[in-house]
Amino acid sequence: MIEGHGDDVFRYNGKVRVNFSTNIHQSVDHSGLMSHLASCPGLLSNYPEPEPFSVEKKLSEIYGIPIDNILVTNGATEAIYLIARKKQGSKSAIVVPTFREYQDACAMFGHIVRFLPVCEELNGIVFDCKPDLVWICNPNNPTGMVFNREKLLKLIDSIPETLFVVDQAYAESR
Repeated sequence: MIEGHGDDVFRYNGKVRVNFSTNIHQSVDHSGLMSHLASCPGLLSNYPEPEPFSVEKKLSEIYGIPIDNILVTNGATEAIYLIARKKQGSKSAIVVPTFREYQDACAMFGHIVRFLPVCEELNGIVFDCKPDLVWICNPNNPTGMVFNREKLLKLIDSIPETLFVVDQAYAESR
């Protein structure tokens, strides 16, 4: 990461009440998780498997998706950099203002970047060139704007030769 990504709460000696730099829910009771982890000391005393094959296999079975279509990463940030690296030298469009990591990953891997102003009506986005990738954070960080699913799909369908990276790390899980 060019600008860095992580948490600096350690610098404030317990004075931080709510930490907005992370997607870990602050008000959730983690005692069940902690209890489970404490009951499995064997899992905590060894490194995990080097590649997450068993997790990918389980996800493939649960969702009926071919295992070759599943990639487990150490979070969204790793996925962002892997995609940017795979598409090195591409033309990327980033809907802004947004999470800085898209711009940093694109810069690291030589993308030509165009910035598109965010608007509630996705069909208001005008591409003055055909991008190879479009980066959209949904819900957006930092604005919190949530794009309408149907409008997002319509935009994606309008330029099928373009890869859309829709980051839903902050989406409500169901």
